[in-house]
Amino acid sequence: MAAAAAIGMIIAAGAAIAKGVSNINQANAEADARELQAREVNIKAVRDEALLRKRGREFAGGQVAGFAASGAASMEGSPLLVLEDTLASIEEEAMAIRHGAEFRAGQLLTSARTLRQRAQEETIATAFGFGGNILTGASQADALNDPKQTGARLDNASSKKTWGSGFSTTKSGADGGFWRKNTGRNY
Repeated sequence: MAAAAAIGMIIAAGAAIAKGVSNINQANAEADARELQAREVNIKAVRDEALLRKRGREFAGGQVAGFAASGAASMEGSPLLVLEDTLASIEEEAMAIRHGAEFRAGQLLTSARTLRQRAQEETIATAFGFGGNILTGASQADALNDPKQTGARLDNASSKKTWGSGFSTTKSGADGGFWRKNTGRNY
């Protein structure tokens, strides 16, 4: 009986560890994925920003060439204002790409930190779960050895002897006494 309890305790402890390790690995894998996504978001933003600035310079150069072809000899007045507005719009869009990427990468990194925290908490929970299974198993094994809990026969049991609240012994025929569990009364 005690061996079965010990085996059950070992199986339960092993299952707790396996589940905990699985949860820890999953949380860490998800955190790694979020960190990778954050890096990719930043890399893409740098490329998109550089491409936008390059195309913006090309567009502004085309505007200057168009002004020159239309007879605007100097870049003063309206042509200059149009070019300044174009360059400001390009810079505004480039900054929007950068800030959007920083925001998204920040969200991903926060999520990764949360997942890593969850993995740390799961590590602690796994250790306590394992310890709890060991303690539970030990207490169950101890209870199996307690004649008050198991109804085991006692050779020296005497008639009408009360043991604590609700437990009593009685003689039962010629073969000796036994414990009666939680009877609530003496026999």
